[in-house]
Amino acid sequence: DSIEAGSPFEAEFKIRNPKTKRERWIYEKANVEFDREGNAVRIIGTMLDVTRSKEQEIRIKRTLAQLRKAEEIAEIGYWEKTLNTGKLYWGDNKYKLFDADPSEGPVSRQDFFEQVHPNDRKAIYDAYLYAESGNDLDVSYRYKKSDGSFRTFREKAEVVTEDMTGTQALRGVTMDI
Repeated sequence: DSIEAGSPFEAEFKIRNPKTKRERWIYEKANVEFDREGNAVRIIGTMLDVTRSKEQEIRIKRTLAQLRKAEEIAEIGYWEKTLNTGKLYWGDNKYKLFDADPSEGPVSRQDFFEQVHPNDRKAIYDAYLYAESGNDLDVSYRYKKSDGSFRTFREKAEVVTEDMTGTQALRGVTMDI
């Protein structure tokens, strides 16, 4: 199809040496050259052995799947908050813990505190203020789920400073205890 259309060709595929049975991943990219009449006269391209990077990609995908499963089994959810901007990120399982819709983003601070048990609000508010001033977080609280029941969560986070930017973030987990 690429030859007929005159468009560049890209592919990634696996080859196997019949003697050694060793497999290699290959990336190929090529362009078609045409004569004046529009006939394809040659293909110029390159092939590159990308086995190492492909194997790393496969390992990373497998590790991410394992981490997601571990979060689900342990009923924990990852989150992080950039301290200077207030930007908040929730991992997929954090949304599940809070019965929240990922397409709407993390629950707002106001909505969050409305769902925290009234007897726990001051303690968690104080703990968040302390953490947002550059300290680690370790706090437990009761949270009202969409079905009206309360679940007890524990949040632990540590302050991390990015090497390249110096930006500080709280990185932590919420655990259903």
